[in-house]
Amino acid sequence: MEKRTTSGPRKLLLMLPNTEFYNNKFLYFSRHENADFFNDSVIFLCEHSRSGAFGFVMNQPTDLSESILLSKLNLNKNNKHETLKHVLRGGPVDTDRLFVLHNTNGVKFQQTTRISDDLFLTTSNDILESIARKKIDAKYKIIVGYCGWAPGQLESEIKQNSWHIIASDMDLVFDTLPNLVVDKLSEKIGYNLRTIISGENSH
Repeated sequence: MEKRTTSGPRKLLLMLPNTEFYNNKFLYFSRHENADFFNDSVIFLCEHSRSGAFGFVMNQPTDLSESILLSKLNLNKNNKHETLKHVLRGGPVDTDRLFVLHNTNGVKFQQTTRISDDLFLTTSNDILESIARKKIDAKYKIIVGYCGWAPGQLESEIKQNSWHIIASDMDLVFDTLPNLVVDKLSEKIGYNLRTIISGENSH
């Protein structure tokens, strides 16, 4: 499956009209292809319009903990931020770029875009500084890279049954360990997503 994008998340967000599409939905990769980056992936789709789409994989942690990341960025000098939480691998595009998905915007950051009424995406380093100092009153995920689709690309892949579309759940975005996301989402919808991709739907 082609993985490409013609524009980054910030450009897509600025171009979006008010539209239904599949904004704020989960996508589950419906093909059983072990070699594919998206195999067994749950993606939170932040934006989807005629201009394209982008989102983040919610169940692929990197080997990098938040504490180590912040230390590498010289933002954790006093070891204030100690956690076992790992940075998520958000997708195969811009894999050296950091994003923070968070659920409140009580503090003003330099580069924040509203995804929905209570969901925001920040790309500036000031939010990482706030996280390091424990000065952020929000649930959040630190993510590296994202998933991007050119105009019409995601629609084409959906028509080819590459993706299973499911209502999103912020508890699964913020409060569930990455390795449990597929199982918890399966419990929520009442059938086993992994069984569907093997062609043995037990719904």
